[in-house]
Amino acid sequence: MNVSASPAVPRVSLQAAQRKYPHLSVPSPCVGVCKMDAERGWCSGCYRSLEEIAGWSRMPDSDKRRLWVQVEARQAAALGEAISRPEVQT
Repeated sequence: MNVSASPAVPRVSLQAAQRKYPHLSVPSPCVGVCKMDAERGWCSGCYRSLEEIAGWSRMPDSDKRRLWVQVEARQAAALGEAISRPEVQT
């Protein structure tokens, strides 16, 4: 399955999630799509695996930030984009 940029699959970014949910220290990448991509092994909405989704609420913020870096990289790769790797704050 190829994930394409479409209105049905919103783009995810930590910066956008922080603007939308400023009261959360590290907001979830969930965008409510919740459709697993069997080929890649992650959700085509938030780009996380089932294990990552299930463990999110128990992760320390430092792990959540690291996962956000992976989420943004997975999204860019799925959409065929080049990305620059941001520094992860711990």
